Amino acid sequence: MNPITKYIDKKTYQKYNELSSSSDWHGLFNPESSEGQKTFGGIRFAVKTMIISLITTPLLLLANNPGAVLSAWFFILAYQYKGTVEAKMATGYPYLEVGDAGGLGCSFVITGLVAITVFIVWIIALN
Repeated sequence: MNPITKYIDKKTYQKYNELSSSSDWHGLFNPESSEGQKTFGGIRFAVKTMIISLITTPLLLLANNPGAVLSAWFFILAYQYKGTVEAKMATGYPYLEVGDAGGLGCSFVITGLVAITVFIVWIIALN
């Protein structure tokens, strides 16, 4: 297993390991279930997206490329998703519910509108 995969796995299971090692946690999250594996798959994808965005955003900024805005937006989306899913692990029903998904969707749309606006303004400023 290469170091990058080890790092991604460490970040994927970090919150669950913190919660499960706590003596007062009696959560319903089951990492062996199919829902649990889907949850960890989503977190793993978010961590990968964050790593790629962290690399590409500064490079695009150095090149004065408006794509940096979209790369930063992808980082924000992945960070919000990861945080929401990890927060749900510790409380009540441990998987995303309709309200959680709706809230994520609204925040994605709002941040997306801001990102697209900045992207367009940057393109206009370059011309």
